[in-house]
Parts: sequence; structure tokens; C-alpha cells
Amino acid sequence: MTRVRNWARNQDCSPSERHRPTTTDEVARLVAGAAERRRRVKVIGAGHSFTDAAMTDDVLISLERMAAVREVDTST
Repeated sequence: MTRVRNWARNQDCSPSERHRPTTTDEVARLVAGAAERRRRVKVIGAGHSFTDAAMTDDVLISLERMAAVREVDTST
């Protein structure tokens, strides 16, 4: 288990799973897999929140490797 802290170090957690996907398809697979196992998923971005909104002891998905917008579906 890896300990995760926000930038201010006033919030932390030790998620049982931590993922750093690079594609939206990978995010979808992670969420679907967690749902099948009845696991709770939380998503963390840059870790700037002062609250525990993104902290979890279950499944944590970090979006740090998804920093760019690569396409936009303007039809939907």
C-alpha cells in the first residue's frame, strides 16, 4: 500500500489500489472492474484539495498522466 497525501499534507490515505491511467479507455476499464468487485473509486487530480474528498482506503485513480486534452467529441 502506498500512502497518498495532498500538497498541504493535512490529508492522507492508504488506498488498497492506486492506478495512474494514460487513456480514457483505461479509466473506463478500471472503473468497470472496480464496480464488478463492488469497490469504491475516488479520483485525485493534482492533490490541491484541503478536504478529504479524494482520500480513500479503497481504489484511487490519479489523473496525473492525463494532463492534455487530446480530442473533444463536439457532437455529444
